[in-house]
Amino acid sequence: MLLYAMMMPGFNSFYLVNLILLTTVFNAFLKYAVMKPLYKWTGGNDLFLLGSGSRPVGAMSCHFAIDGKRATSYGMPSGHSQIAWTIGTYLICQLVNRFIGNVNQNSKQGNDNTTASIILDNIWIFISIGLILAVMIYISYSRVYIEGCHTIQQVSLGGIVGVVLGFLAFYFENDIKGAILGSS
Repeated sequence: MLLYAMMMPGFNSFYLVNLILLTTVFNAFLKYAVMKPLYKWTGGNDLFLLGSGSRPVGAMSCHFAIDGKRATSYGMPSGHSQIAWTIGTYLICQLVNRFIGNVNQNSKQGNDNTTASIILDNIWIFISIGLILAVMIYISYSRVYIEGCHTIQQVSLGGIVGVVLGFLAFYFENDIKGAILGSS
């Protein structure tokens, strides 16, 4: 994402990089200002439906580097899952918006060349959505079953928070762009 931002500077890359940064900060807030005190206040490590707040026993190398060190950070919710689902949801919303624009454009025009172009664009949109979903699911799956850094509940909560944040980022993007750039 940072490489994209450097190669394609503009509002969209600025927005995506800041979305990742804000999601990361919000995840730390959820982990240490909400979830960890909640678990401590209830006097246990397991909460109904949420399960364990701590990382699984034996979790190693659970950050951005494979360092072989035992993970000591809090696990609820999964930051990797939250970031993946935030960015993925935002991108899927952008693609769905583009698809809706194509449908509207196609209904207004009867040109066969335009129709063929829109059909190919829509096929690419659906393939892109499938690939984005596959990556989001794989990241969540890998955090539980391949890397052993989280429980299913931790990854699920990270995903749910990510979907909400991704949708909100899409929904308010024009308002934020207007506030920053002075236009909508």
